[in-house]
Amino acid sequence: MNKPSKKWQQIRRATLDRVRRQVITPMQPITTLFVATVLLYSAGFVRLNILAETGQNYTWLDALQILGTAVSGLLLLILSGAVMTLGFMSMRLEKVTQGSEGAH
Repeated sequence: MNKPSKKWQQIRRATLDRVRRQVITPMQPITTLFVATVLLYSAGFVRLNILAETGQNYTWLDALQILGTAVSGLLLLILSGAVMTLGFMSMRLEKVTQGSEGAH
């Protein structure tokens, strides 16, 4: 089998770099949102467990935190698939990019 030409390797590398810039990099805020959602959910979970143990009456602030914790729990379900897909795409693109660099 013939080796790919230098021109073909340059075009392939440029295409892979463009995919990274136009797809992977703009999706990074999803990862940041996921981390923020995990922190909000964890903080709400811990606080509500402490609140349940003390036996205090619930206030409006507690009700808002329960709502925030529930919404962040739903967001975790939605965002986890997107973050995993983004991670797999990024890893796969990195492997393909390294393969194209090792070919020349």
